[in-house]
Amino acid sequence: MKRALTLVAIAAIAIGSWATYQALAPAAKPLSGFMPPDAILYLEAKNFSGLLGEWNASAQKVSWLKSDNYSVFSRSRLFQRLERAQKEFSAAAVLPPDMNFATALAGEQSALAIYDIGNLEFVYVTRMPSAKSMQTAIWQLRTKFEPRSANGAGFFVHTDPQSKRVVGFGATDEYFVLGTREDLIAGAMALVSGQPGRNLAQGEWYRKAIAAAPKQAGDLRMVLDLAEIAHTPQFRTYWVQQNITETRQYSAGVVDLYRSATEYREERVLLRAGDQESEGGEEPSQGLVTAEGTKAVADLVKFVPDGAGVYRAVANPTPKEALRLMLVKVLTPHIGPAPVQHLAPKVALTSGETGSESDLETRIDQQPVSRYASERATDELEAQLAQAQVQSLLQVEGTQRSANGVFIGPRTVLVFVASSDWNAEGMRTALQRALQPGLTASQLGLEWTQAGASYRLNGLMPIAMASQGKYLFVSDDPAMLDAIVARSGSASKMQPATYAAGFNHEGERENFLHLTGLVHRAAAPAESNVAAQESDAAEERAPKTESDAKAPEREPDFFSENIASLSATLKDVKAESIVVRQGRSRVRQTVTYTWSK
Repeated sequence: MKRALTLVAIAAIAIGSWATYQALAPAAKPLSGFMPPDAILYLEAKNFSGLLGEWNASAQKVSWLKSDNYSVFSRSRLFQRLERAQKEFSAAAVLPPDMNFATALAGEQSALAIYDIGNLEFVYVTRMPSAKSMQTAIWQLRTKFEPRSANGAGFFVHTDPQSKRVVGFGATDEYFVLGTREDLIAGAMALVSGQPGRNLAQGEWYRKAIAAAPKQAGDLRMVLDLAEIAHTPQFRTYWVQQNITETRQYSAGVVDLYRSATEYREERVLLRAGDQESEGGEEPSQGLVTAEGTKAVADLVKFVPDGAGVYRAVANPTPKEALRLMLVKVLTPHIGPAPVQHLAPKVALTSGETGSESDLETRIDQQPVSRYASERATDELEAQLAQAQVQSLLQVEGTQRSANGVFIGPRTVLVFVASSDWNAEGMRTALQRALQPGLTASQLGLEWTQAGASYRLNGLMPIAMASQGKYLFVSDDPAMLDAIVARSGSASKMQPATYAAGFNHEGERENFLHLTGLVHRAAAPAESNVAAQESDAAEERAPKTESDAKAPEREPDFFSENIASLSATLKDVKAESIVVRQGRSRVRQTVTYTWSK
C-alpha cells in the first residue's frame, strides 16, 4: 500500500513539474527574425501542417473544385498567370509544386515572406527536424542543384535556363528554408544558422504593425506593408475591391485569425499613413466621427432582430447620406428628375394622325402636368434630417417571398438616432411632400393613419413611420417595423464602434438562389420534349469539327451559378459580422464567421 502511494506521489510530482515547465516555457519565437528585410507581406502559421491537412480533408475543398466559381476562376487571366509561374517553378525545382510537394514541406510553425508580387519572389521557413527534411523529394534531388554557402550555411540552388526562374533550399537541425531568389535564400540560411544580420522583424513598418497587434497571435497571422503593396501594378489590377485610393491612407496592417469549432474570428489593425501613435490614439477623431456617434452605433444594434438578413449601422452620417439611403431603400418609386438623355429622340413616321379614339384622356388645350414638383420635393425631408443632427443610422433588410411563392422582394427598416427628440409631425409632413410628386396630383394615398405605435400611409405604398424620443423608424414593411420598435426595451452589449454590419447567410441563401435563378432564366419558350430529343440526336450524329472541339464552355451566369456555387461551397457558414472602431492613428476591425457545424 505504501509503495502504491509512493508511486502515485511520484507521478503527481512529475505531472506537476511538466505542467509548470509548459507554463513557464517561452512561446515559440516568431519566424520573422529569420526573414531577410524588405518583404512586403509576411504570413505565419502556428501549425501549417495541421491547417493544410484540414483543408485537404474538408468538404469545402471538394465542393469548391467542382463549382462554377472555380471553373470561372480557372479561366481567368490571374489563374493563367499563376499557372505559368507554377510551371516555371516546376522546371526550376525539378519536380511539380503540387499538393504532395506542399504537404511534404509543411512543418508546424511556418512562415512565408513575399518580396515581389509580380515575380513571386518569396522565402518560406518551416520548423522541421533535419531527419524529416532529408526525406523530402526536393532534398532527394539535391544532386541536380548547385551547392552554395552563406557564412558557413550551405544550401542548394537551381535556375531554369528558359524562364530564369530560381529555386533554392537549405536545412538546419531545426528549420527548412525554400526560396525563389538566391540572395534571399542565402540571407535566410545565415539568419537561421544564427549569424547576425538585418531581418524583417527589425523593419520600421513591421515593428509598428506588431506593436499595434493583439499580444496573442492567432492561428494564422498576416502582416502587410500597405504603403508598398498599394503601389504595385499587380495590386491595382487584381485587387477585387478596387479601393486603391482608400487603401493608400494606410501604411501597414496586421490580421490575426483565431479558430474554434464553430467560429472563425479575424482581428485586423490598419495603421494610418503619416500618423504617430500617441496616448489616446484609440479615440474616434477621424473625420466627422464623434464619441456620441460611436455610442449610438452600439445602442442601435439592440434593434437587430434574430434572423435579420442584413444589417448595417454607421456613425455620424451626413444629412445627404441619410436622405439618399431613405430614398433608395424605402421611398420607392425613386423620386427625382428624369435621367439626362444623350441620344436624339426617335421619330415615328405615321400617316399624319395626331391621336386616336383610345387616347381621350389626354388634353391638348393645356400643358401636361409634370410628374415632378417645380422645387426639390426632398428639400424639406433633408432639412428635417439636418435639424435632428443624426448621430447614427441602422439599416435592417431581409427578403420575403410573395404569397404565391414566385416573387421575392427586399424589405427594409431604417432607424435613426438624433441628438434630441424628433419632430414626428414635421417628419410625417416631409415624407408626404417627398412622395407626392411621384404618386398623386392630390393627397390620395398619402394620409397617415395610426396603428399602435406607428403611422402608416393609407395608399398602395406600404410606408410606415414611428418615433420614440431620439429614435426614428421608417420602413416599407409595417409588420417588420413594429417588430423592431418592440425591441426598444432591450439592451445592447456592444462596445462603441464606428461601423457594425452583419449578414445571415443561412437565412438568405435559399432566397438568393431562387431570386437570381428567376433573373437569369432564359425568356425564350422551351422546346417540346420531342423536338429537344431530335435536336440532341442530330447533334450527336453530326461530325465534329476542329472549331467544335475548341469551342469554349458556356460562361456561368454570375449570380445564379458563379456566386451561387460559392455560397453552396460555404453553406456551413451560418453568418458573418464586422465591427469597426476608428482611432487617430489606427483602425481596428473584428470580423466573425459563425459556422453551423
